[in-house]
Amino acid sequence: MKSCVHMHAYSLVPAQRQRIQLVYTGFLLDVLSTTDLPAEYYGSFDDDSGVALLRRSLQTVFRDIPATEMYTEEFLGSMRQEFDDEFRALALEVKDPLFPNWHSNFELRHSESRFTQLGNELLRGALICRTPFSDRDLVEACLAVPVGMRQGRQWLRRIVVRYAPKLAKVPWDRTGLPLEETLRSVTIRIDHQSRWYLRNLGAKWVAPPKRKSYQNYAQWLRVEMQPWVESVLLSPNALARGILNPQYQQRLVEDHMHGADYARELGVLLAIELWHRAYID
Repeated sequence: MKSCVHMHAYSLVPAQRQRIQLVYTGFLLDVLSTTDLPAEYYGSFDDDSGVALLRRSLQTVFRDIPATEMYTEEFLGSMRQEFDDEFRALALEVKDPLFPNWHSNFELRHSESRFTQLGNELLRGALICRTPFSDRDLVEACLAVPVGMRQGRQWLRRIVVRYAPKLAKVPWDRTGLPLEETLRSVTIRIDHQSRWYLRNLGAKWVAPPKRKSYQNYAQWLRVEMQPWVESVLLSPNALARGILNPQYQQRLVEDHMHGADYARELGVLLAIELWHRAYID
């Protein structure tokens, strides 16, 4: 699993098993329903440009950290060229003339099958786990949808509004608004705009419009899990792995504990360290 923060869902399985025996997961839905790429990525590119764009678009954590600052000199010198060559080879295996399709192909072939699928395997140890969006015919049909319709999940939103109108009235977690314009969505918009207006007039006691997140990972790692996080990532063995620069690793943990949000980065580092403890040490 690429990040330990996802393990919180698995910890709830024993309680869920008391009530249900069957679960359906959204495995593959994200990659099939949208590309989540900037508009300038919608085009065709040569091999070198496409591989570079693919690598940048997939690097959602540690994106703005120079590799020389993040990794030790020894690790970077021994692995950088090998990683670059391997990534290029894997990328070119699934190349498509349109970059959004190229991006989706890579995620389906490598990211989803190597990482996300593991979550389903863990669930199957305790529950019956179904993955309806992995149906081969459905996957091929979704990939045949024009990339413009897949941008922003347009086609999926239209399907929900047309065939599941009651579901379309439920606020979408990405916007906080229902997919279909209803009285409820108008009420939510008025509430948000009223709060914004009152706060601009100086009524700072009015809470700002804010959607409740699914899970506050940053707070979780900073408060409830702080002793454990620090004991794992700041242990002598963890700092002496020879992969990450010890100073960078210490600063990342300290900055997060003092208010910065590095939950995703810490989740990845925890997964790496726990993997070493389980299979290398």
